[in-house]
Amino acid sequence: MASLTKDSGKGACTDLVIKKRLSSVSKLKGISHASPGLYTVFSTSVGGKVFDSFRKKARELQSYTDDTCCSKILKQGTGLEDLFHHFESEALQHAPPQAKTRGLESARTIRHLHDKFKSDVSTFDWEKRMKTPPDECPEPLCARYMPEDDRKSDTWPLYGFGTELPHEAMRITPNLSLSRIFNILWLLPHFYPGIQSSYTYLAETHSYFAIHCEDSNLWGLNYMYLGHPKIWIIIPPDSASWLELNLKRDSPISDAKCLNILGHKTLFPSLSWLKCHSIPFRTVVQRPGDLVVLYPGTPHFGISTGPNICEAVNVATLTWIPLGLNAKKCDCMPSSVHLDVSLLATAFRPDLWTSLVNQKIVVTQEMLQEMNQLNDAVCATSPIVRNEPVSCPAPQCPISFLVSDYPHMRDMKMALIKHVKSCHAPLLHSENLLARTSELFPLQMGKSFSK
Repeated sequence: MASLTKDSGKGACTDLVIKKRLSSVSKLKGISHASPGLYTVFSTSVGGKVFDSFRKKARELQSYTDDTCCSKILKQGTGLEDLFHHFESEALQHAPPQAKTRGLESARTIRHLHDKFKSDVSTFDWEKRMKTPPDECPEPLCARYMPEDDRKSDTWPLYGFGTELPHEAMRITPNLSLSRIFNILWLLPHFYPGIQSSYTYLAETHSYFAIHCEDSNLWGLNYMYLGHPKIWIIIPPDSASWLELNLKRDSPISDAKCLNILGHKTLFPSLSWLKCHSIPFRTVVQRPGDLVVLYPGTPHFGISTGPNICEAVNVATLTWIPLGLNAKKCDCMPSSVHLDVSLLATAFRPDLWTSLVNQKIVVTQEMLQEMNQLNDAVCATSPIVRNEPVSCPAPQCPISFLVSDYPHMRDMKMALIKHVKSCHAPLLHSENLLARTSELFPLQMGKSFSK
């Protein structure tokens, strides 16, 4: 079997990846819609001259070391905020004005029209409505929404990838290859490319990947062979539900209605969006020689500061089986992976068989213990969970708030902050009121991950 290690040289690495493993190249379009800071990602396969041009650039070894606009900002050490602001302005795009009419604005308009014409439709402007062109459809996945000749067509970043060939293994060391790490998925009778075998990714400046969890909550391994750093934004698994809730609230309806929105790989949040929704996260800078290991069920997304070559693979272990059984399934995207974990559960975890045949959520003793500890901690510190009145933190203030009076906890928190600022301004600093207000909402703060 021919092999390649990281010490074989950059030329050998690029030759193997580009000539024998590069199978497709996609153009990435990130467009902002209803919620500021949340982008919908469109991935379109390209061919012909664009594909050939990408292959040619990928062979230029100098491009993996020459400074790019992103790598210069990273070296300045001014923080990742500046890098992401630059990335958003260069690689992403805000939607045309008509696209911002979806969501609440469209709902308000429909309600207004209903109230206006429900008694008398004689004044309804049918002619104007019939002339509304279909390319103004606010639904982001509408085929007419974003034509190929859009304003940034030539500057959208490209992302190349390919699957492993059985006779050409990439090796980190002579005895270590990502695709040769023992994986119980090999025991299944079906083959899943990119899961049981590795994927190779070729990025260019401003390439990025949308927020997602690994298929079936598998372990994720990603190794960088050469090139510019890749920035990872990682959300802790215990905050995934809070992330999903906010993504569904702010994303296009076509994504929000799915049970597994993190499996779509069609949304890219900004750091400001995460902070606005009190979603905890960590940043990881991956450089050549670094291996990123993702725990099952960990949401993540990221950007590349320049051309680089990485290899990624998913791995399943015996302890992963309960997590795989509980993985949310997507039925609206044909390309989504649905692993048949029942065979592995039958072979290795017969104690889960009752839950499996009854199609119930699998809960092991370890999971139950962790959930009970979390539940006790949250209920002991949060009156919101018990739906008790939340009193204003200002001394002797009789005002209280009830979570059932608000559609979301975020709305209740903002109402309380507004009350504190308007009615107790002289005490804001002396009594530390804003900090005490935030402490009343532990479900949004992600304290366990902010250390």
